[in-house]
Amino acid sequence: MMNESKSEYDIAVIETQARRPVSVKVKQFSLQGARIQNDWQGPQMVKYKNKLHPWKYIVVLPVARNPIKISSPNLSQLKPVHEGIRRVLMAQQRNHGQQARTAAPARQADPYGR
Repeated sequence: MMNESKSEYDIAVIETQARRPVSVKVKQFSLQGARIQNDWQGPQMVKYKNKLHPWKYIVVLPVARNPIKISSPNLSQLKPVHEGIRRVLMAQQRNHGQQARTAAPARQADPYGR
């Protein structure tokens, strides 16, 4: 679930917890079978002409939809989102491996360990 701003996110969380219809615009996408582009490199960097500092970003590649770019000017804000998506994807791989009776995937290197 993604929102346009932190305040919209807060409203959506409160309404969801109260089991009320969500009144703000929400973008949703499935991580089922998705992967993170160039995940072994960690978050990428882009420099915008009108911004003072480069932004860090990750790209989620869903199975049947357009790529989703998640960015932040601050790596510490992006890190928990990146790690959360990685945990979900690794859990999916483990569950899929258990269902297929295959070994669990090898643990990936920490892209923040540089």
